[in-house]
Amino acid sequence: MILLLAGCASSGGSMPSSASNTASQVDDAATQANATTGTIERMMQAVGLAKPAPPAPTEQQLPLRIFTAQNLNAGQSRKALALVVKVYHLRSLERFKQTPFDDFLDKSKTQAALGDDLIDSREMLLLPDQRYISTEHMPLDTRYLAFVALFRAPAAQRWRFAYDVKRSTASGITLGVHACAMSSTAGALVTELPDNPGSLASVHCPKPGS
Repeated sequence: MILLLAGCASSGGSMPSSASNTASQVDDAATQANATTGTIERMMQAVGLAKPAPPAPTEQQLPLRIFTAQNLNAGQSRKALALVVKVYHLRSLERFKQTPFDDFLDKSKTQAALGDDLIDSREMLLLPDQRYISTEHMPLDTRYLAFVALFRAPAAQRWRFAYDVKRSTASGITLGVHACAMSSTAGALVTELPDNPGSLASVHCPKPGS
């Protein structure tokens, strides 16, 4: 009995030659299969039958969230009104920053003022106390996404916002639209403001026509 146990113990550490040969054959077969697959793919590419490469992107996309207040476009009054917000895809901001409010009321004047900086534009009609959740689709050369809110009595520096598109892609843009001003809580806002863009504490609505 002792001799039998000793024999079993001494033989347990080595792999039988037949098992070793089988493992080697499996490895060789896998190597040959990979080589065959690579050869087939190269042959298909040569005759134009390979899977086409994924198409290059043709546009940029950016999450856009717009929230309107109950007193939308009310100014100093208590009567909320619908509001037109214009959205611009821009290559540069210089002309946009210099264009006066009244020029944005007329499409032809806007196009003349923005010139080649303007890639595309559209309008949104906003209603009080609403949420507008969408994805903005822009050409690849769009560097800035800009908004102009046509308030009847706009607060200074709060009717025109612009965002850096690349820096805003991850977070998206969250825009609040109120009685006479806009606010911003997400997105790379590049418009210079004297205070926190997410706060309306220092905003004062002027009288219409003032």
